[in-house]
Amino acid sequence: YMTSVYFGLVADRDAVPEVWDIARHIDEALVELKKAADDAVRPAPKPASKSGSKAKKADTEADSTPAAE
Repeated sequence: YMTSVYFGLVADRDAVPEVWDIARHIDEALVELKKAADDAVRPAPKPASKSGSKAKKADTEADSTPAAE
């Protein structure tokens, strides 16, 4: 199971006549699933600040200010 996944399809011909179509599309579905999973794990990009250096200066000052006890 480390590098492969195997599928078996069992169906009643009368109930699921398109089982071969389903089998043919499994590879496509796995590619789609992998893409969705990859997109879900990527962190969203940080939004650009509007004021640029002012925002950076405020962040630096806040980081260097000791917390009140």
